Amino acid sequence: MNVGVVQLECHDGQTTRNLEHARVVIEEHFKTDTRTKLLLLPELLSAGYDLSENVWLCAESSGDNSPTITFIKSVAIKYQIVVGATYVEADTTDNHIYNTFVLMGPLGNVLGRVRKSRPASFERNYFNEYNSTHVIEIPTSFLNPSADASQKLRVGVAICYENMLHDTIKEFVNKDSLCTIDILLSPFSAPLPVPNPVTFPQVHCEAYIEQLHKIAQTLSKTLHIPVIYCNKTGPWSSILTIFGSKQTIVSQFPGGCTISDQDGNIVSQFTPNKLEEGVLVGHVEMPTQRKRVILERYFGGYIVPMPWPVQMFWVMEKIGLIHYHKPSTTERRTNAINKLRGFPESYPHSLLKRYVFVSSAIIASLWYTNK
Repeated sequence: MNVGVVQLECHDGQTTRNLEHARVVIEEHFKTDTRTKLLLLPELLSAGYDLSENVWLCAESSGDNSPTITFIKSVAIKYQIVVGATYVEADTTDNHIYNTFVLMGPLGNVLGRVRKSRPASFERNYFNEYNSTHVIEIPTSFLNPSADASQKLRVGVAICYENMLHDTIKEFVNKDSLCTIDILLSPFSAPLPVPNPVTFPQVHCEAYIEQLHKIAQTLSKTLHIPVIYCNKTGPWSSILTIFGSKQTIVSQFPGGCTISDQDGNIVSQFTPNKLEEGVLVGHVEMPTQRKRVILERYFGGYIVPMPWPVQMFWVMEKIGLIHYHKPSTTERRTNAINKLRGFPESYPHSLLKRYVFVSSAIIASLWYTNK
């Protein structure tokens, strides 16, 4: 089975540009390749990776007519393939923002959704967590036309940081220590850390980058299944709010998209830290039998040893959790979501303001009249 991964440079806040650019890269690829059956795009394909409230401006509705879903649907139907990507989802039923993965079938039908369960570090300021399954079942015939129509393929999805977390990966292992999925899709939006002698020393940056570049092989060797790792390429910058102080961080995405087989061998890979775009294709076979999984748990809840700056992500996540649920943040987030509904501002707050204003006006008028 041929699978593909799309390595792209995405611009923050430019949804239309990012989707059209992805379309051009994909169309160029399919001019010469008609055998690819599955295509994985990077995390937050359309929005970019803006770690500020500006990311809410790129929020899309939960329905099937949002820009990102419309885009991957058109690609899936045109090339008769399975396509997956994540986007900024605004759930108007609970007024929360999620990082949501959608897998689209060749008939233009949504095969499944997975919301990121643990937004990493500063992401937690702007995204809500969501505990749900990370497995999507699809007909095997979508990827292998000769397969029996009744056969199902279990696709695991781990979004970026989740690939390193024991609590996420253990969902793919049953009580008999056997892997329960056939392939793992790993969309990332992970820029390189910026060395800092206090918060992220150079030696720890290098240790983290090493783990990032070999995450596909690590997971393949652990779960004994093929893994598709997709990360972005190109420059990256964002304004981070650190303990109330705004700082501009400048870095880059390392690329290095990788397709790894069930034995942990690299089938194909873009050169890490090299600026290049395109579609990487590799042939993988689904496992015919389940092998025993030995899943280690290291300090901080990771499946591999991580440097201490990464282990401290949970501190930023706790701070982000508080920030996300602050009344003032909730109002701004609700206003952003209500723009998708066509409302000018949050109804509860709008009505309250109007009630207070009208009541104050009436009281003032009565007081002046009786004076």
